Amino acid sequence: MIIVLFTLGFVAYGSYTLFEKLQWTVTNFKGDPIPYSLGAFIFFAFIAYVFFSPVQTPLLSFMPLLYVTTIWVLGILDDIFGTTYPKGLKGHFKQAFVTKKPTTGVLKAGGTFIITLAVVFAFQPTSLQEFVRYILLLLLIPHGMNLFDTRPLRVWKLAFLFIVAFLPVLFYLPFDVLLYFVTVFYIVFVMEGHKKAMLGDNGATTVGAIIALVVIFHTGVTQQWIIALLFTAVTFLAERTSFTSIIERHSLLRLLDQIGVSTQE
Repeated sequence: MIIVLFTLGFVAYGSYTLFEKLQWTVTNFKGDPIPYSLGAFIFFAFIAYVFFSPVQTPLLSFMPLLYVTTIWVLGILDDIFGTTYPKGLKGHFKQAFVTKKPTTGVLKAGGTFIITLAVVFAFQPTSLQEFVRYILLLLLIPHGMNLFDTRPLRVWKLAFLFIVAFLPVLFYLPFDVLLYFVTVFYIVFVMEGHKKAMLGDNGATTVGAIIALVVIFHTGVTQQWIIALLFTAVTFLAERTSFTSIIERHSLLRLLDQIGVSTQE
């Protein structure tokens, strides 16, 4: 695991350089073109952890790997070929209905729904409630994390909050595994906080996909329902208002939002 850890910095820098060379960038809220390479870095970090971690984990099975891979592929395709508008699920489906052509957002939503169904059936839920719960978690957490990815480090902070609030078991992992996670978090924190690279759709949805799987495998039923209902509310709320506008109206949220984000232009 330690050997894999030393590759993280090279992969982060290499993916950043490659995306910049290919002009796989998106204009951020400041109007600057930023490579969305951190998604590729996180996807690599996840795959490396699954195959080289000394900890036994159900994430090693085929369907979770297929799920995360599919979510990342759908995200990177949307980043490369997608357009700035329309916004939101409603906007994408409305435009697809009017133009009779599916947008990349619609294709991503459809692909996510299909892979979610496939994974849930593979998990063989024992009740209708479990089936619905898994559907909500696998479908809405990636989407919900993507909704928050409009400013640097928002997804990072949400992921950290999940670890603290719902997944304290991570703090009991072996030292080398914990160091691996800390290194991944640190690299993303520095590169995104200094506006050198961003997650993009591919990164935000991949983070959400990983969290969804960890929630299913490592939290209880009550916690799963809380998270599922929370992201259901987030999804409906996002169609009616802007999270950025909510944050800007509250000084405490605005302060938290600015933590770690470089003020240098």
